[in-house]
Amino acid sequence: MKKYLNKKILIIIIIFVVFAISLLGIFLNNGSIHTKGIKVYYRTYTKEKGWTSWKKNGQVSGDKKHNILAVEMKVKSKSRGYIFYNVYQKDWIENDCYDEVVCGNTKSKNGITSIKVMLSDTLYKKYNTSYKVYTNKWLDYKSDYNISSNTDSKKSITAIQLKIEERNKK
Repeated sequence: MKKYLNKKILIIIIIFVVFAISLLGIFLNNGSIHTKGIKVYYRTYTKEKGWTSWKKNGQVSGDKKHNILAVEMKVKSKSRGYIFYNVYQKDWIENDCYDEVVCGNTKSKNGITSIKVMLSDTLYKKYNTSYKVYTNKWLDYKSDYNISSNTDSKKSITAIQLKIEERNKK
């Protein structure tokens, strides 16, 4: 009977220690339980080819030949937050798009000439978006809702790359 009682007390102590360590981890991580393993997915739409398959974490979406008319993005993480994005297609889309919302007009004659992308909530605190576009060449990476390409440009985007990187700790 004494052995059984000692095992029971030991199990209760182990459960309490595991619970305490979990709580400490949450407080040290700004309220989010997990921030590792974040993935970004995106795809593009052209009149000629339709929707591409989902690309992720820096893969090229688009074929460098056909004008992109719409994009769709999503982020998968156990942390709290969304991916917000907008496209310029004769004008900026009125409301920002987020997590799996089609941004752009698949029926338009005008291709997208600029994009901007950022994260929200806990994701924004830990990570930044980094993206570049292809017109006749790859343009420099932009991040955190800075405009890629140029809204005055007549050159449409024909491919994009998007990745999420850890913010520099200062």
